[in-house]
Amino acid sequence: MSAPPAPRAPRWTWSLVAIGALVALASEVYVLFAGTYVPYIDWSNHLGLIAILGHGESMGALDFAERSWLSPRPYLLFYAVAAGLSFVVPVPAAAKLAIAGSAGLGVLSMAGLARQLDRPVIVALLAPLALYGYPRGYGFSSFVFTLAFVWWALARFEVLLRRAATDAPANAPADDRTDDRMAGAAAWFSVALLTVYLGHALWALPVGLAVGVRLVVFSIRRRRRAVLRAAVATGLAGLPAVACAAYAWSDFGPSRAGITLHREGAQIFVWGASLAQRWSGLGGHMLERGSPAHWTTMYGVAALWITLAAIAVAMGFRRSRDGGSGITEGDRGAAVYAAVFGLLYAVGPESIGWPMGVWMVYPRYATAGALALFLIPRVGLGRWASGLLAAVALALVAHNAVVNHRHVAGFSRWAERYDPVRSAVPSQATVMALTGYDPGDWISAHPALGSLYFYHLCDGAAYTAFLFDNPMHPVRVKPDGPEAPPWNDTGRYSPAVHGRAFDYLVLRGRRFVTPTRTAGFHEVVLEHEGWVVFKTKDPPPRGPRSKD
Repeated sequence: MSAPPAPRAPRWTWSLVAIGALVALASEVYVLFAGTYVPYIDWSNHLGLIAILGHGESMGALDFAERSWLSPRPYLLFYAVAAGLSFVVPVPAAAKLAIAGSAGLGVLSMAGLARQLDRPVIVALLAPLALYGYPRGYGFSSFVFTLAFVWWALARFEVLLRRAATDAPANAPADDRTDDRMAGAAAWFSVALLTVYLGHALWALPVGLAVGVRLVVFSIRRRRRAVLRAAVATGLAGLPAVACAAYAWSDFGPSRAGITLHREGAQIFVWGASLAQRWSGLGGHMLERGSPAHWTTMYGVAALWITLAAIAVAMGFRRSRDGGSGITEGDRGAAVYAAVFGLLYAVGPESIGWPMGVWMVYPRYATAGALALFLIPRVGLGRWASGLLAAVALALVAHNAVVNHRHVAGFSRWAERYDPVRSAVPSQATVMALTGYDPGDWISAHPALGSLYFYHLCDGAAYTAFLFDNPMHPVRVKPDGPEAPPWNDTGRYSPAVHGRAFDYLVLRGRRFVTPTRTAGFHEVVLEHEGWVVFKTKDPPPRGPRSKD
């Protein structure tokens, strides 16, 4: 059995794809740079870790954290790209540019996958919309950044399968042999898998699942030689990512970090939400914690998919009537990818308890599953139909950008009240911020307003309490740093114990401010908009915390 080459989309459609990629990049810049601050909850925490990765030595942060540019761990790709850009622009702008670049790349990689599946590449113009879902609102930046590489990896896998299905006689001339092309396809797929792994582990696992299911479907009624070639090439291509994961685990796993991640009795997977709850929450999981204005975009996308599906059904009836081909390899691939991402949302775990705590797992795949549905309809579009589809897709992307631009600008106007607090804390200082929400406090208007203190690291502070400490991050907090109360039990705060462990305190709320004033270990540096900045009168020396 010999597989035909991938269908070639007309050159003018690739011109539309290029325009779509530029629009995606521009729309992200328009949204993310609408203000200094963005309303994504964990965003500032990631910015702090990126600052340490890129500038930890000059910040004095390496007294409290250790970093690695070379150890191949998930999150490294986004962190390294953003940290590299931060040598040219400030850390927050660098992270924004990294996300914007991934939006443009996502259009190109999605178009490549659509081409391999014999779908209209124009559907890739909708790819930027998949970045605006649950992960975006919660600030899962690496997860959002990596989606572009997911589409690229699946596209390269389709190329590998196409090469594996192409037979050549053993005595064929060298130019006709497929071995070199097969090796090249496997090499590119290996690189793509590696980028997914280095981007985020919660993308690497689903891509591995999708590849496995796709390989099984490919093997049905296929010659043994083609199946063997595909299986061997896939296995070899995955070895670098697997080796990197094994090395990262041994290099920075729980035993080396000196922590216990698997608490006794902890479950590996936790399923909490029922199928009915997931269905009822689907619309919300596709929103970036935004207003109902987002629903206009979602309704437009749904109407576009229904239109394409209706055209595909009509064309399928025509092909059947004319005795045309039935189910194609592209149909199988599209169905597998849509099914995997859809089922991850429908029946995937709510959280993962081991080897590390990961929450809100299944909602992360809502937008990817929705976008993958656009690979299902097999339609042939002419010049005018493609142009109309492109115009509608770009209009939806533009509308979404306008809505989110307003969100970012509005949030940033609130968050800019924190600027004087940032100025009051000098570089190379250690900082602990605690927020208590008094009744009627305006800061309770958005969760991200409670984590602005990580921006001190972007200003050159050496350390802030409550940084993420994930064994798979390229930056790890040293266990003997300044002692803070547990992040989920800040009521245990003591000015004499925790307060004196840091150079500066940024406190909000009477339950933190009043006892700190009374204790007398600190002096007030600034009172502004409800925040009180305290300077420790007798700060501790730098270095490991005493074990006594």
